[in-house]
Amino acid sequence: MNSRQGSKVGLSVAIAGASCTGKSLITNYLRRQFCSDKVVFVDMDGYHRHDRLQRLALHEFPDDVDANNLRTLVNDLHCLRAGNAIHMPVYNHKTGKFINPRFIKAGRILFLQGLHALLINDLAREKLIDISIFLDPEEKLRNAWKVKRDITQRGYSFNQAIRQIREREPYVRDIILSQRSNADIIISITQESFRAQPKHEVFLSLTFISRKWHGHRITEILGPYCSWERQTREQEIVFKIVSIHRKNLVHDLEKFSEYTTKKAVQLFSTKIPISGSRSEMYYFVSGLLWALSLNKLGGRQ
Repeated sequence: MNSRQGSKVGLSVAIAGASCTGKSLITNYLRRQFCSDKVVFVDMDGYHRHDRLQRLALHEFPDDVDANNLRTLVNDLHCLRAGNAIHMPVYNHKTGKFINPRFIKAGRILFLQGLHALLINDLAREKLIDISIFLDPEEKLRNAWKVKRDITQRGYSFNQAIRQIREREPYVRDIILSQRSNADIIISITQESFRAQPKHEVFLSLTFISRKWHGHRITEILGPYCSWERQTREQEIVFKIVSIHRKNLVHDLEKFSEYTTKKAVQLFSTKIPISGSRSEMYYFVSGLLWALSLNKLGGRQ
């Protein structure tokens, strides 16, 4: 049973994308940067209907909306937004099994991450999510990351990892990628070619695609932190980051000190590349999402 704990949520941010687009990586970075009593993180994987062995027997894939208890998730989001605590179901990816639920208190900022995070407002028929982010790395990058992760972290063989990609592709195409149309911001990550690039590293470039905000809102909020190269592509306005303004980021980290850890201030003072390895790139993305969230929240206080 859920009970009242803490204050009502002031801002909710959803991060969606296909499997292995970096959703967990970004939220883990955000978790380290924010003070835990101010921010709540909800992982949608715990809302799968079945564990891994059951899905194999049923030939079911988590990308399918019906393979998830999304109505339960919506109820839990209602509780958190009202200031109530929940017992969040938890899925262990290493074992493929559910473990004990986690007691989660409400916080001022709520981050929701999962395969179907941008379907929640439509499913609830109300605005439970304030900012919708879709992670959209190049497919060849995502598939390479997924094969490596599934083999090294989840016990799959190479053939099993490849088969998973092939069998899930229709769901990714028809359900997961269709959420791009619900996104306020699409974060596109592509591989860059550099002559001096070491063979073991993949350097990436970052592009923000703004639809609903018509471009000017992104530059207004994130403009103090980076410089953009603006392009127009069909009905989308594309901003490729060309430089960052480290001092402004650190200044606002300190300004919102009640939400931010001292460690985050130190890290952002020294480690914010605009291109580099996957972990470096996603740390930078988490910093921009931090800035976006706190500035949006600050405007409501």
